[in-house]
Amino acid sequence: MADKDNDAWNATRRILIVDDDRDLAESLHDTLESKGYIVETAHDAKTAQALAGKFNAQVALLDIRLGRANGVGLISKLKQQHPEIICVMMTAYRSAETVLKALRQGAYDYLTKPLHPDELLATLERCYEKLHLEQERQRAEKETAALLEENRLLAQRSIAVQEEERRSLAGEFHDELGQCLTAVQADAETISMLSKDTHPKIHESAQAIVTVSREIYDVVRRIMQRLRPTLLDELGLLEALEEHIAQWHARYPTITCELAVAGELDHLGEAINITVYRIVQECLTNVAKHAHASHVDIALRRRPDKASNSEVLELVVKDNGKGMGAKTMHRGLGLLGMRERTLAVGGEFAIDSAPYQGMCTSARIPLARPRETTGDSINAD
Repeated sequence: MADKDNDAWNATRRILIVDDDRDLAESLHDTLESKGYIVETAHDAKTAQALAGKFNAQVALLDIRLGRANGVGLISKLKQQHPEIICVMMTAYRSAETVLKALRQGAYDYLTKPLHPDELLATLERCYEKLHLEQERQRAEKETAALLEENRLLAQRSIAVQEEERRSLAGEFHDELGQCLTAVQADAETISMLSKDTHPKIHESAQAIVTVSREIYDVVRRIMQRLRPTLLDELGLLEALEEHIAQWHARYPTITCELAVAGELDHLGEAINITVYRIVQECLTNVAKHAHASHVDIALRRRPDKASNSEVLELVVKDNGKGMGAKTMHRGLGLLGMRERTLAVGGEFAIDSAPYQGMCTSARIPLARPRETTGDSINAD
């Protein structure tokens, strides 16, 4: 029963024998065919190349000498046509030099003539085990790629929902709480004005209410800006970044921050705009809380990408702070959030840091299509 199962399994295995010794080739053909393999035979390199494609051979048994041709040279030709084919050399004149040359050309194994059936079958078994493992690897890679793409789409959707909720909350703050504070402030100012000359204590209390309401409104405004930067919708990415950096520097005047921009930043799309903005926002928050830095450089550059025949947007945020070690580099939720945002738009995210060497956060985001206008090449400021 086991022999029948092996024969059925071997029937899906195709072997090409290439040997100018016709008697040996036919003998090998009969031996392997009797074991259930599908076998074709060629006696020269040209025929072997033609058969390898038509026959879709998985394994090629190649004689080292093919008349005037060289079996070693045939390996690279077969590999060019069929990268997954496994080549096994056969020769009665084995030498270390020949073995090394064949292996460099892509040979998988080496058999010495006269061939022993058990050794031959064991070698073929290893060949097909290698093929099986390669197929499993490719299948796993496809499944992994599909899962990664699914995760990317889920992350993209999750971030979009999160941003929509932030937009909604910012709107409610503006429409509800903002209007209430405005009304409180207006009433307090009226009371203050009416009581100024007749009721000094009431006037003083009303003035306090006006002051506190203004402070609350400023707090609400900052919360609204963190939830959803209005300038991003109204004026675009560059103006929103400049405004955010200016506000951040006002809160942390001892830390200088410079923004360098190269290339056109209009029409990047909402997803990319908010991704870049949130990364810069998170980086500056981390600098203020943890870095103990005195300076931050932010570089944003749009440039052509020859590899994709399109464009990429590159963001680099670098500080001169205390940095961090490899063990803690990927633990923070903020860092994970930046990575997820970048991956959600199909980009690449990286962190480079070492203790007392500062920190460099970079994101590389592909743009959907190449720019239609032409002009001078982009140079960083």
